[in-house]
Amino acid sequence: MNWRKTVGATAMSALLALSGCASAPTQEPTRIRVAATTPILTDMVRVIAGDDAHVDGLIPAQADPHTYEPSLRAVRNIANADVVFTNGLLLEPQSMVSAIDAASATPPVAVAEDIVLHGGELIPLVENVSLDTPWLGIRADGDRGLPPTTLTAEQMSGPGAASAYVTGTFGAPETFFAEEKTGSMTLPTGAHTHMSWAFTEPGRYVLRFSAPGFQPLDLDVVVGVDPHGVTQNTTIITEGHVDIRANYATGAIDVEHEGESVDKAVIAVPASSVDTIPGDPAFRFIGKPGSEAYVLPQAVAGKHMHGEIDPHVWQSAPNAQAMVDVIAERLIAIDPAHAAGYTDRAEAYKEAIAGADARMQEAVAAVPQENRHLITSHEGYAYLANRYGLTLSGIVSPNEDIEPSATGLAALSRAIQDLQAPAVFVEPAAERRPTHLTTLAHDHGVRVCRLYGDAFAPPVTTYLELMDANATAIRTCLAKENS
Repeated sequence: MNWRKTVGATAMSALLALSGCASAPTQEPTRIRVAATTPILTDMVRVIAGDDAHVDGLIPAQADPHTYEPSLRAVRNIANADVVFTNGLLLEPQSMVSAIDAASATPPVAVAEDIVLHGGELIPLVENVSLDTPWLGIRADGDRGLPPTTLTAEQMSGPGAASAYVTGTFGAPETFFAEEKTGSMTLPTGAHTHMSWAFTEPGRYVLRFSAPGFQPLDLDVVVGVDPHGVTQNTTIITEGHVDIRANYATGAIDVEHEGESVDKAVIAVPASSVDTIPGDPAFRFIGKPGSEAYVLPQAVAGKHMHGEIDPHVWQSAPNAQAMVDVIAERLIAIDPAHAAGYTDRAEAYKEAIAGADARMQEAVAAVPQENRHLITSHEGYAYLANRYGLTLSGIVSPNEDIEPSATGLAALSRAIQDLQAPAVFVEPAAERRPTHLTTLAHDHGVRVCRLYGDAFAPPVTTYLELMDANATAIRTCLAKENS
């Protein structure tokens, strides 16, 4: 409630009573007070609230919501609010969370955490993009009791050396094959083993595997470059559990991906998988110690290792629509007198978001398949990539406050080079100073383009403008004429 208006109305009533006036003063309708943390969330709440609620944003439009420290005004607005909307999922800093917990009279509504109740989708946080790879093993698939299968890597071709190995308990590698040397591995029927795979140069490799009594397999592996530009009419495997399988049911060696047989499969090894060959002499079969190789690790628990959920849900338009539903539902619950207005504005807003969704899809469709790679400063664009068919091919660091490693920067440089990326993307705040990513971009002669993440900057002041600006950037910066 606006305390100045309340005090003024009370004073006027007293004066009228003293003068003997019998009529009561006219009072303005009371509006609920709402607070919201991030600039994007504040914009959404204001659109849905319209004139039926007073909305205070706790974080300025151009501030980083990950690090912003709440001001005294923000604390006062929290205390005066009938409801506080937060993004949740650990996006806001602990100082903001603590201020809300201490000052708010009611529990906050963590909008992003509730979108699954309205059809939204949450995905794990991309902590290490270099682990966003297939997990390639070997399997002997058949009824137990059949004789063991000896699988042989008998031939390989490609631009560099290829090798496969198993890492033992104490880290020592046991080689399956290396460079031009063939190798064999015997597996009991029904067993499979996890392996690491290394490739020294980018490009297309063909690996032939055979076993007695089985039709051999020529496996395509595309390393460090976009597989769409190398192979056609194939199934490109970019993630998940994959096995080279001796299939007793068909009498052939084939590729099994997540339990299903895949014809004409291509294993895609991303440019971000580049790593430095260890100095330990035991790894010299891969290549020269200290040089680089593209590595599919033996055991990948996934690109997210600690189980956190990515909080940047609004980068997917269907998730934004789910956020609208969460906000409208809560406003209606605390202010049912204005339910019709909240509902009408929410439905109109979701239609507008659907339009932005369509424009983003059109923008990505205009980009050649081989150019649909996002190389960015941090991890905030996984929802954008997943929704619109882009590949998150490189990030400087999962956290902008953490200095990237030399290996990570080398991998990023190789990703820009090997993918022939026409552009890299930074957020507006990063345009004002040199960064690791802009330096690498200048070294490789590629464009640096603006992509909006979790804050606004002129001329963008709303969520819908953010989506359209990002669509324009993707279309223009990744277009064929820029490649």
